[in-house]
Amino acid sequence: MVLITGCAGFIGFHVALKFLSQGKLVFGIDNLNKYYDQDLKKKRLKILKKKKNFKFKKIDISKPLKLNQEFEAILHFAAQPGVRYTIENPFSYLSSNIVGTFNILEFAKKNRIKNLIIASSSSVYGLNKIKNGFKENQLVDKPMQIYSVSKITNELMSFSYTYLNNMKIVALRFFSVYGPWGRPDMAVYKFCEAISKKKKIELYNNGNNFRDYTYISDVVDGVIKTFKYIKKTKKNFTILNLGNSKTYSTKRLLFEIEKNLNKKAKVRFTPNLREDILKTKSNLSKVRKLINYNPKVSLTVGIKKFTDWYIEYVQKK
Repeated sequence: MVLITGCAGFIGFHVALKFLSQGKLVFGIDNLNKYYDQDLKKKRLKILKKKKNFKFKKIDISKPLKLNQEFEAILHFAAQPGVRYTIENPFSYLSSNIVGTFNILEFAKKNRIKNLIIASSSSVYGLNKIKNGFKENQLVDKPMQIYSVSKITNELMSFSYTYLNNMKIVALRFFSVYGPWGRPDMAVYKFCEAISKKKKIELYNNGNNFRDYTYISDVVDGVIKTFKYIKKTKKNFTILNLGNSKTYSTKRLLFEIEKNLNKKAKVRFTPNLREDILKTKSNLSKVRKLINYNPKVSLTVGIKKFTDWYIEYVQKK
């Protein structure tokens, strides 16, 4: 049995579904907080609960974990997400991300769970230069907001636990993950919603921010391959990028969404937010070599899949 934290969240939900489809026993935990639409989280959870190999318990990881089950591995996706929310509520990143991850690591240590995969983020690269894409061995010493700080802290804590407790941990740095059942606070969902409701979209930096958009099925494939890797590797701590290694502007993203919805957006161009990174791009040399990770879904195909899901989801509301 594997423990998946944040199982009602976007990535945790999709990873749980994949494991369940492979016959794996999954124990999911989530606190179902109100950061974004709880209805979306509950609908994801409802899908998971239909699977016979799935068990769920509502748990807040900012408090010490008390579970009696035995787990072969932990996949830790629970976190307070979002870059802009750091300005509004920075404390939530300390309790959910830093204290929460500490509690997961302590739980693993006390229960002698040796294999962990934890969710990190491309935001850790902050103000560092890209060159040929962000590389895992770059210094991450210029975080732009407390979200980045929390993810860097998670990686540092994880390293110390592997060193002291003979655990194996892989930290996966995700790059702008999108797809069906995605988060409403992410640009792809927000743009669809604004266009559908004829509301204005704010394009920061005049639409010239660039992101390495990564489709959810590619990320899930990377997580599954990481799970296989961690069971056979002798290396205690590994950091891997999970991106697409291609960057597109938010203007291009908006164009793809407009094309699929067959509607024009109302746009207001605005200066960039100080907490927003200007460009992300993943270097995939290491992850290709170690786990044979190979993203397959292009932005055009991925956005079409998302808008098809969004239209169907809204109609069923």
